[in-house]
Amino acid sequence: MENNFCNQPFEWRAVNLDQEWFKFCCVSPTYPITFDKLNSNLVLNGVKKNLWENKQPKECSYCFDLERAGSTSYRTTVGRQDRDDFTNGLGVLEINLENTCNLRCAMCGPKFSSRWESLKLPGDTRTIPIKITSRDRLLENLDHVIELIATHQKTLNRIFISGGEPSMIPNFYRLIDSIIEDLPTKVSVVINTNGMFNDRLGEKFISTIGKISQTHNVILYWSCDGFGEVGEFLRNGLVYQEFKENLQRMQRETTAHHTIQITTTHMNLSSQIDMIEDIYSTVGTVPLKKLFAVIGDFMHPAILGDRISAVVTDEHLKRLQTIAPEYATEYTKLVNQISKQQPNQLLIDRCTSWFTEYARATETVIPELLKNHFKLIA
Repeated sequence: MENNFCNQPFEWRAVNLDQEWFKFCCVSPTYPITFDKLNSNLVLNGVKKNLWENKQPKECSYCFDLERAGSTSYRTTVGRQDRDDFTNGLGVLEINLENTCNLRCAMCGPKFSSRWESLKLPGDTRTIPIKITSRDRLLENLDHVIELIATHQKTLNRIFISGGEPSMIPNFYRLIDSIIEDLPTKVSVVINTNGMFNDRLGEKFISTIGKISQTHNVILYWSCDGFGEVGEFLRNGLVYQEFKENLQRMQRETTAHHTIQITTTHMNLSSQIDMIEDIYSTVGTVPLKKLFAVIGDFMHPAILGDRISAVVTDEHLKRLQTIAPEYATEYTKLVNQISKQQPNQLLIDRCTSWFTEYARATETVIPELLKNHFKLIA
């Protein structure tokens, strides 16, 4: 009999407090939620019931469609399929506190950055206004999440906190203060940051990380996508040197662990190699985590097809192999796969025009390296 079970809806949850939605796995759609009914959501309970009965829920069609097409899926590569070998309790909780942020990254949008709310780009769906709940309702939602954590302490093994930018969000500190004393030390606390916390809350952020890293395994995901001016252009508001200095200071003053999180697009394929080399030489070796831009197909490396060889040369690959061998293996595999495809001229043209508008709207100048990149792929 075909095994349709997946553990993810039983053990994994992501909640967004200011836009009031949830997901039951990384690739599931988002669904509206009432936070006082976090444990009794009809959609989630229906998915669980179907999986337990070895049925394929329509909400899980993303994975099952891939499998029917003969491909692997998130369910088969990340999820566990043994119904008798999983913990029927929440293991991972991802918390999107709110969209308050001090950067306006090209790969982002108003869902996760308040600085995008005032930006209007022609024909770009990411600039459509989003509904944000009231401050009072936001506090109520946070209280319900704190209750959820307390309820699942025995099974939780990781809490992932993001924004916006957590360092500038008062509710980040309220959440930490509310849970950390009673949170079992086995629970890892993962916090996503853009590294730009030199404002009034910066000192508090560093001291908070220092405090909780004394009792728990704290992992900071530092988001940065390119070296110098390329990184600063793609992450509007980033000051690359300050990013490095904050990373160095956090290493000195806390016992937290650190991971560089790279959103890989075709614009930073070569620049991220310069960034890795620079960070490793000044800050030290830190793990690397690769992500792909999920907003805007025109940013995905795959649109380059065989033109990728003009952007990433054999010399680039040799450098990366010397600097970061493990990352180089995955990176090289990606480049080789793309090089066998045909370029998508429509999306390449769309990307060039979009970034012209992005530079105009953000009152920035496209770096020469990126201008040359657009000429190479034209």
